[in-house]
Amino acid sequence: MYSSSASIFGLLCGLIVLLLLPFPSHASDPDPLQDVCIADLNAPISINVTLGDVSGFPAVNTQGVSLFRIDLDVGGINPPHTHPRGTEAGIVTREKVLVGLVTTNNTFFSKVLTPGMVFLIPRALIHFQLNVGKGPATFIPIFNTQNPGVSDSLTTLFDTTPPIPNEVLTKSFRVSDDVINAIRKARASN
Repeated sequence: MYSSSASIFGLLCGLIVLLLLPFPSHASDPDPLQDVCIADLNAPISINVTLGDVSGFPAVNTQGVSLFRIDLDVGGINPPHTHPRGTEAGIVTREKVLVGLVTTNNTFFSKVLTPGMVFLIPRALIHFQLNVGKGPATFIPIFNTQNPGVSDSLTTLFDTTPPIPNEVLTKSFRVSDDVINAIRKARASN
């Protein structure tokens, strides 16, 4: 027979163990502590996107992952953008792709990748991919979230409703109204 004090002690020990164990909701990867790790700092325009996030491929719902297929014509670009909710890892499967990113201290890194080579873009860093090969290029980006989101720099600045005032853009970029209006006109025609 157990005394009531032994039962209470066992119950308290069990509760303490449960409180000290990490909850599954807190078992995800920590926030990144650095933008990017480059092993050797001295080493030497159309797009088709197949969606594989939760909006285009519901099977990834709650799985913490998504992937896409990006096809770029010769000279095609996936313009500068960010993914505010996910880190991007990708593999080039066809042709040559210039992959570039800008760190939070405004350092630009880029490399031309060929089939089988991979890249990693930390969450929220501005980056792009440009087909620099002689034929159509394809790469597969994979994300550590079901919905990485995307913030395209040009769309964010020039396609808002209502528009960001020209004065803000002209002062920010140190250009004339003519330049801002030409960009808006070119964006509207595409």
